[in-house]
Amino acid sequence: MDKKYAAQEAIEHSMMGNLGLKLIEEREGFVRASMPVNDNTSQPFGVLCGGASLAFAEIIAGYGSI
Repeated sequence: MDKKYAAQEAIEHSMMGNLGLKLIEEREGFVRASMPVNDNTSQPFGVLCGGASLAFAEIIAGYGSI
């Protein structure tokens, strides 16, 4: 499977899409991504939820390992 296609599918149809993650840069051994702090990723008080931070780290680490 083409890696660019796989990345697009992952973003649209998984937690990556639900959290609004964006892949900024990827190369051998390196992935840079961003995640917005919005209603989907924050606590009711408007601060980033710790669970969203952990999900971001796990998703990007997993993506970088393939």
